[in-house]
Amino acid sequence: MTAVGVQQPSRVRPRWAGMSLRWRVVVPLAFLTIFAFLAGAALLYQEATEDRHAIAHRAQAEAVAGSAAFDREVDAAGFLLQGLSRSPVLKSGDLRAFYDQLVETPHPEGSWFVLWDMNGQILNTIRPFGTRLPTRAEMEPTDEGYERIRTRGLSISNRVMGPVAKVPTVAVHLRLDDVLGDMAGLLTTVLPEARLNAVVREHPLPSGWTTIVLDRNFVPLAISDSAPGALPQELSPTLKAALSEHAYGGHFVVHDGVDDLLVGAQRSETTGFTTITTVPFAVANAPVDTAIQTITRIGLLLLTAGGLAGLVLVRQVGPVEATAAQTIQTARRLRLAEARYASLWNDTSESLFVVTVTPDGHFVFEGLNPAHERATGLSFEAIAGKEPDQCLPPDTAAAVKARYRDCLQSGAPMVYDEVLDFPGGRRHWQTSLAPVRDPETGTIVALVGTARDVTIDREATERIESSRRLLQATLDALSAHVAILDGSGRIVAVNKAWHRFAETGGYATPDHGIGADYVAVCRAASLDDPQAALVAGGLEAVLAGQREDFRLTYGCGDRFFQMTAARFCNEGTAHAVVAHEDVTELVAARRDVRDIAGRLLSLQEDERQRIAADLHDSTAQHIVAASLGLMHVERAASDLLGVKDAIDAMRLSLNEAQKEIRTLSYLLYPPSLRANGLAASLRRFVEGFFQRTGLTAKARVTGDVDGIPLDQQRAVLRVVQETLVNAYRHAEATKVSVNLRRDPNGLSLKITDNGKGMPARASNGEVLPPSLGVGIPGMEARIRQFDGTMTIESSAGGTSIRAWIPASNPAVEHLPLGFGHDRSELGDLSGANLRGSPDTRDEKSS
Repeated sequence: MTAVGVQQPSRVRPRWAGMSLRWRVVVPLAFLTIFAFLAGAALLYQEATEDRHAIAHRAQAEAVAGSAAFDREVDAAGFLLQGLSRSPVLKSGDLRAFYDQLVETPHPEGSWFVLWDMNGQILNTIRPFGTRLPTRAEMEPTDEGYERIRTRGLSISNRVMGPVAKVPTVAVHLRLDDVLGDMAGLLTTVLPEARLNAVVREHPLPSGWTTIVLDRNFVPLAISDSAPGALPQELSPTLKAALSEHAYGGHFVVHDGVDDLLVGAQRSETTGFTTITTVPFAVANAPVDTAIQTITRIGLLLLTAGGLAGLVLVRQVGPVEATAAQTIQTARRLRLAEARYASLWNDTSESLFVVTVTPDGHFVFEGLNPAHERATGLSFEAIAGKEPDQCLPPDTAAAVKARYRDCLQSGAPMVYDEVLDFPGGRRHWQTSLAPVRDPETGTIVALVGTARDVTIDREATERIESSRRLLQATLDALSAHVAILDGSGRIVAVNKAWHRFAETGGYATPDHGIGADYVAVCRAASLDDPQAALVAGGLEAVLAGQREDFRLTYGCGDRFFQMTAARFCNEGTAHAVVAHEDVTELVAARRDVRDIAGRLLSLQEDERQRIAADLHDSTAQHIVAASLGLMHVERAASDLLGVKDAIDAMRLSLNEAQKEIRTLSYLLYPPSLRANGLAASLRRFVEGFFQRTGLTAKARVTGDVDGIPLDQQRAVLRVVQETLVNAYRHAEATKVSVNLRRDPNGLSLKITDNGKGMPARASNGEVLPPSLGVGIPGMEARIRQFDGTMTIESSAGGTSIRAWIPASNPAVEHLPLGFGHDRSELGDLSGANLRGSPDTRDEKSS
């Protein structure tokens, strides 16, 4: 350890050398006496001020109590009014009965009730029923009061002169509404000045104390003093100014000439009225005045006694030489300095070390503290007095010597990071070196260093950086254009595909949009395109945790993209990953599927028409010809036994076949929609079905179904046609009902029968298809091409088919089939106009 030299103190003349012992005794004694007097005086004065403070607090407490009593009175009046406002006779408009109810209702002594409409008073219990009462125009303007009642519902007025009683009053008003919720009138409890005074005087006060209740304009309403004329007409300007400054209550002193007052104030949250309790300042300050008088008397007594005692002491004690204490004080300061240095060296958590610089430029370790020993595994004994080459590994010794030499050459402190091998292991260090100069020569004689182990910090930083690189590499490997947003919607990272897309589109920026508020850009786009708000709203909902993800599909130039936004949390903070993926091929495939489906359905219609015509015009005619031939055979073979019975059976079969063919030909191609419209065609088709099959069939059509597009009419009729065919051929039903309804939201279709239900499901869960046409899949395809849905409920008691086609939106007919029910437009996000629609991941089909 470094030795610390101590200089011999020079002889200093003691500060008290010229003062005799008598004065050394007298002066401390005088100071002790003065200190005792001041301490006692301070104690007495503190107690007095506490007493005055207690008076001030009590004044405020009295103001609070008075305000609470007044609030209770107002609350009681309000509850009474609310109860009366629910009176059945009031709601029925029977004013005579309601007047009698008001008269009989218990109320505070001296108060009365008033019922108002919007033009003035209509009932007043201090006047007989039917007496003419003042109108609103005959009274002082009360528009502000009416507006307060309209806004708050229950309100209390300032001090006003009653228009009927002609006495100062305060009125509690309750708003009355009509059936539409508009203000229709008021129900009022009027509290006169006498009642208000009685409320304030319920709590007695000490002599000289006064409690006054003020309205919102600081006009006196009531006073605790029962003397006649005690209630002032107005407050002094000084007191008003003080109340305005302390608007919400407290205690303060008002200096108003000879009438100085201690005031405790409390403003009511319920009424806005202020209650003050005033105490004459002379009464409130009496404890302080008494304490000052006592302190003065004690001081005079101590001054006299101290002077006599000092005189006696000075005469009795002789002078002696003072003793010097400077050396003792110097030694004590030195010991304190050494203790501070030892505490810093031994107890600090920082690794400290000292290196001596020899005259020939070598570096010798002088020591290291316990924290350094624990961190490095080195010991004081192993390195003290040795050079780095003698106690450290070669690489470590060369590294530290290079750093020491740099600090020696620069002559200035330096901070640097290094990785060193010590017995405790390979660690990362942040080291600080500071040169120590000889005070006389200015030569650097030592280096003092601190070292902090930052291995954990460096490893954590490296792991974070590695994770960041892995995340970025993962994002860059994706073909989709990906951006990551923070909780506020700002872009914090993008991938290479995002860069390439921006550069190709001609709206790339140097930072590729990092730092831009993506949600704000989407929101700004909605100013020109309102539907773009759907995108911003979806992203905001994802970031707020209201939904986990959001999707939409949009067109950009001749390409189509699908946007996906998903929420995730990182270290408790919400983020969102937004991906734009090119789905042009998928859109094209869906468009091709739609076109193929349309062509197949058209071919099916043509084929059904041809089959129906062939059955009706050819096959049925052949059966008629066969029936006629049987008639000739019957006549020619009438004398043969058994021939007639066989011919009758054949004729019966031919008749049934002819009926079946006519029914199927009618079901395969019903009446023309273009000529008759959907409503008439549907009713005629169901009636024909009933006539040809014998099943009980009913059709109900509601709304303007003929106003929908012709292709939707055809699809609905084909679904009805397919369902009736299934009910006739497979369900063995006896009753079928068809209900078709159109409203502003869309078109709904419901078909029910009482048959035996749907066929059993196959082993793979799919329903076995009917034998006629494309069956149920064809019905579903017809409904889905208009963004509709179809559900089937089947049991042993029958089958119910429901179909729904939403109202068409011509503004989005250009979008490809299968991209959902809702459409949206996204404005200029990066220089290109995007048009899109939400994805339909939740679309269901039966």
